[in-house]
Amino acid sequence: VQAGRPGWVVKVSSDAGRVGSLGETVYAGAKGGVIAFTKSLAREMARHQINVNCVAPGPTDTPLLRAQPGKIQEALLRAIPMRRFGRPEEVAEVALMLARNGYVTGQSINVNGGVYFTSSSPPDPAVPLGALTSISPRRARSPPLSPAPATMTAADAAARRSRHR
Repeated sequence: VQAGRPGWVVKVSSDAGRVGSLGETVYAGAKGGVIAFTKSLAREMARHQINVNCVAPGPTDTPLLRAQPGKIQEALLRAIPMRRFGRPEEVAEVALMLARNGYVTGQSINVNGGVYFTSSSPPDPAVPLGALTSISPRRARSPPLSPAPATMTAADAAARRSRHR
């Protein structure tokens, strides 16, 4: 900032930060915080020509994901339209693009094989997303949330859908 030169900040979040993740409330909240922090910081730094963005990987082929039970891996693959896990280098390519672009700022780019463009609702809530996208510290487990109420107004449904985008 003091030198007056443009700059780039690229943070790493997660799909869990956008839609939540069963049993990973603290993790999902922290990753959602990264997304909000990115957007706010981008507003503050734009006048200094510093772009701030984040990349939000979905299920990515890492040792942590491969250590998960086969049933979890199969459920995740069924939720991904491309029917495969992301590769770490694909996430890195998006981060590198964000670090080179001089105009994109305040964005969270999803690298998830199309998980969310096929439906307005999130994938199976029984499958934890956060634990499968990165190696992270042990997280507290919380009880599952109750399902949506049977009687929901159109405005409530629209608000709920917008929170899951």
